[in-house]
Amino acid sequence: MGGSSERWYCMWHLDRFPWANTKFNYVLHVTPRNDGSFRVRVNFETRKHYLRQTLGYSDDDIDELKNLLESNLECEIQDNNTFLRPREIVDNSVRSFDDELVDATANALKKMIETVTERVEQFAESHGQDADN
Repeated sequence: MGGSSERWYCMWHLDRFPWANTKFNYVLHVTPRNDGSFRVRVNFETRKHYLRQTLGYSDDDIDELKNLLESNLECEIQDNNTFLRPREIVDNSVRSFDDELVDATANALKKMIETVTERVEQFAESHGQDADN
């Protein structure tokens, strides 16, 4: 959970390379807005420090991973010094957490996982990492 009012939930594949707790995972964010509504988004998230230090990727490798994700996703990709984070906004101004929002969030997360998981694992394997570790 981040901050005092924002909620975030990390999801990853335990004991399955290259997934790792808060370093290489999927995240559901629920962020309160000033008008009393909430912003709900899902994203794949990886820390660049993990990519460099743990996986041994160069900046060129990270750029290649970003390009792979951009070519296969229809969502915004946040790229800064800390994170590489493709994300999809489920709702920018939701007022209540109803069944429709739950379904939309589950579908967005399912789509993100189905789109990213296999490509990320293939990328790790093709760059000298064993997906069976």
